[in-house]
Amino acid sequence: MTAGEDVLAQFEVLKDTPYRRLEFQRRRLATLEGVEFWIVSVEDLIISKLEWSKDSRSEMQLRDIRNLLFSGRKLDLDASLREVLS
Repeated sequence: MTAGEDVLAQFEVLKDTPYRRLEFQRRRLATLEGVEFWIVSVEDLIISKLEWSKDSRSEMQLRDIRNLLFSGRKLDLDASLREVLS
């Protein structure tokens, strides 16, 4: 990131469900240019985007999901999906 470059941040209110409480516990502290903030795991972000796209059929959410899935990162979707479905 360079000076003057824009950064997009999304905020979500914590829902009181077992999965969302677990997602909150798994969040990680990150730092960008000296500013600390909390981020969710990629797996939890994918699950959130799937939930958001379920009602909206948003092509942007689906494109984001594809990009995350094919980003080359090692993902543990099995464990995350088990939590959602339990």
